[in-house]
Amino acid sequence: MGFNNIGWKYYLVIICWSAAFIPVIYFFFPETARLTLEEIAKNFGEEVAVHLTDATDEEKAQVERDIAARLDTSEPINSARDAESTGTTSGLPVQETQCEATKGN
Repeated sequence: MGFNNIGWKYYLVIICWSAAFIPVIYFFFPETARLTLEEIAKNFGEEVAVHLTDATDEEKAQVERDIAARLDTSEPINSARDAESTGTTSGLPVQETQCEATKGN
């Protein structure tokens, strides 16, 4: 009966309630955009095992040099096309087998 009397004005209550929570959300809810999962976990109080973002510029440069050095010294991996042309896969010869049904033909 009360809703029939208030009519469309009840929507003003919802609008005011929503408007009152906009500053609460803005000031008290943590921002998670453009953060890694580890950083989000840290913001919510979890212990984080990986701290790559805490590294200094020198440490980051050293990690990049180590990765580049590993990539330069590693042997190239044979692709499927190379394996077909040479008849090998990972340096091992490919054995050709015939099934029992096609041996007699």
